[in-house]
Amino acid sequence: MFLSDDGDFVEPTERSASVDSSRTVLQGAFSILETLAHAPEGLRVMELVVATGLPKTTVRRHIAQLLEMNAVRKVGTRYLVGSTLATLGSRWQPDAALRRAVTGPVHRLADLSRTMVAVHVLEAGQLPMVTVAIPHSRTALVQPADLTEVAARTAVGRVLFGTQPDQLYRLRESWSDKEIRQLRTRLAEPRPVVIDQQDAAVGICCAAAPIRLPNGDCVAAVTAMVLSRTLRPVIADLVVRATADINRALAHSEWDAH
Repeated sequence: MFLSDDGDFVEPTERSASVDSSRTVLQGAFSILETLAHAPEGLRVMELVVATGLPKTTVRRHIAQLLEMNAVRKVGTRYLVGSTLATLGSRWQPDAALRRAVTGPVHRLADLSRTMVAVHVLEAGQLPMVTVAIPHSRTALVQPADLTEVAARTAVGRVLFGTQPDQLYRLRESWSDKEIRQLRTRLAEPRPVVIDQQDAAVGICCAAAPIRLPNGDCVAAVTAMVLSRTLRPVIADLVVRATADINRALAHSEWDAH
């Protein structure tokens, strides 16, 4: 027998059914929250039913519970993401080993290149920022950064999406299949770097390179950004050198125990 979350002793088969039921409830709630997260104008109950595929009674039950927790709020007849979810999202934290590994190299890169330097990771389709540094500043910031609208055109977006086979579809709205193949080839090179020559925004150029674990997995990307219409070649070289320093630091960190 097992002790259930409610404090009752249950048989194994009964416990398994309870776990499955709880998982289904969570999946339904997260399905609603995920749908609302992509609906800035909010959605009505029937729109949520159509979007999630959940029964109307199930949607109403989840909404009632989410309203109580302020995870969802109601405006007129529409439902939007609530303050609790927004607060939790703003407290996103990067992996501690990654943060330690990037801090020194990122500041050195900013000072040497005289550019703003940032490190981003790929998290649930988004590109949150791990840290950012400006020349001759020892201040590092950790904050979410929403690059959703232009991510596929940025250098850092191309690095993070291009190194993950299941994320390549995100590039296809902005790049041809031939360009994506060329990108993948470039990222497989010993010193990979991707250049953004005003591809995402006029007057802004970037160079980005992947941060990799010893097994080759890309876990983040470094990007150096300049307010200019051209990018000095030396900046790309400095970005590659910085990522090599970070890769070495990660190889000696506790990340491999994750």
